[in-house]
Amino acid sequence: ALALRAPHSAAQYAMEAADLAARAGLTAGELLGLHWLQLQLAHQASPTSERLPQVELLLAEARAQRDEDIELRLLLLKFDLLMGQSRQPEIERVQTAILGLVAAVGNPALALEAWQQLALKHAFTMGDSETGLTMARRGWAQAATLADRPELQAEMRLILAACLLRARQADAALVELEAVRATLTDRPELHHIAADWRYLWGVVAQFTGDWDTAHQLHEETLAQQRLGGGFYGLTTALYNTANSASFQGMHEVALAYATELVALAERELAADDYQKKLQYRALLAQCYEQAGEHEAAAAALAPLRDWLERQEQGAAVVQAWQIIGRAHLGLGEAEVAYEVLRRAVDLAEGLSGAYASPFLALAQACQQTGRAAEALVALTEAGQRINFDGPSMANHTHYFYLRYLLNGAVADLARAHDCLVEQADRFAHPEKRADYVARITLHRQVRAAYLAMRPAPLRVRLVRQDVPLGRPLVAEDYVTVDWTVDAGPADAALQAAAGEATLRRQRLARLMAEARAQGAAPTYGDLAQALQVSERTIERDIKQLAAGGHAIHTRRRQVPPT
Repeated sequence: ALALRAPHSAAQYAMEAADLAARAGLTAGELLGLHWLQLQLAHQASPTSERLPQVELLLAEARAQRDEDIELRLLLLKFDLLMGQSRQPEIERVQTAILGLVAAVGNPALALEAWQQLALKHAFTMGDSETGLTMARRGWAQAATLADRPELQAEMRLILAACLLRARQADAALVELEAVRATLTDRPELHHIAADWRYLWGVVAQFTGDWDTAHQLHEETLAQQRLGGGFYGLTTALYNTANSASFQGMHEVALAYATELVALAERELAADDYQKKLQYRALLAQCYEQAGEHEAAAAALAPLRDWLERQEQGAAVVQAWQIIGRAHLGLGEAEVAYEVLRRAVDLAEGLSGAYASPFLALAQACQQTGRAAEALVALTEAGQRINFDGPSMANHTHYFYLRYLLNGAVADLARAHDCLVEQADRFAHPEKRADYVARITLHRQVRAAYLAMRPAPLRVRLVRQDVPLGRPLVAEDYVTVDWTVDAGPADAALQAAAGEATLRRQRLARLMAEARAQGAAPTYGDLAQALQVSERTIERDIKQLAAGGHAIHTRRRQVPPT
């Protein structure tokens, strides 16, 4: 039963074991472990707070039998059940008891399980990434001493990687995942760890903007979980796949998975398990909001609104208020949005970690209600929470676009558009790149503002990027592309600061990126004609751009960015 990752099947084995044990005439104390196992597996298959009385009865029995292993296991189960209801004083008492037992038990696997659960609950449920990361590191400090248990080390590294991701430390998380990959090499018996590794690798890909890889890995994980991963595995896979699809503009896919997730939660969770229900409904609301369906976004959270009003902490609580506020913005109710987003920011300030989105949304509400000074304060707060040097550019476009709206600097609009184009360019397929720009409201706004400010684009006919080399071209091989040869004030500022050659290379890089985003691959001749230079100049500039790590996309060369 313990070896199976499919809780419904495992529960059947546990029941058979309990029946055999009962017929063997074992005492109540000897049956304690089996009773815990049945309860644990039932919880994994369908978590519900209605099991709390059973947990309390078994806890009393474990303490009477002085069985610290079973007592710790039951406390971890109780911790999870209480977390679903946000019963904070009781949660703190149970955590204190857990920490006391972790040092006492002689079972290293159980001690690491405790560290893992504490780390994940703090980082992901409570939104306290700092405490979650501390718990994960304490667990790894213990796991590092177990050189003869590589599977335990790999499991703890995965939890550490997850907490590092939550703290926006993607590079450090990648180091841990590479170490796990090395452990898994030629170890088919660790297939369950490989599944968790694949899921986290998908999250890393999402953080770094590799959307195609992220969505593929999330879809693979979801397919595996549908074969019998239990409630937690299936809900996690549905959540991540819907979330990834939503931010790519794949709204139909995102809404289908998020709707399935909410329906599953309503069917399997107890009526008072508000925390998990809020997390899943907030995702559904986010998917509606990303799709521009603002009334549906607010309606998705309406069943939990009364409970939400009474909450004072938690990442899902902040996310819910933020989405409600953004929905009001989308409906043109800026004053209502301001009040809601003010609350979201007040709660976000109590969370450790990089939560920039509520501050960006508040800055937008302030800008629309004429609170310019407060908007600048909120935008500054958001900027302090964004890693502008990291590979993830999730909030960059929004940040620079808001700066442009507040100060009117065309350079900020140009930078917002550059961020948008760079992110779109990470998709392999032209259709996905186009959807990323056209199907997300913010991206459409940035694109429209940028096009309105720049000189008229150059419209050209270029060969499609999927047309192979070496055969005669026909009319169907071409696509119409709009090129920004001159970006107006932004180009003028660059020329004044860095000179004509730097401006030419910047324009060359922009033309290649725009062609790729529109599904085309220009020749050196196309680029030379647009920039009114020779093909030898284009060849020389491309060599310099490639040496500097820029992506090169032409009919002759395809070089990814470094």
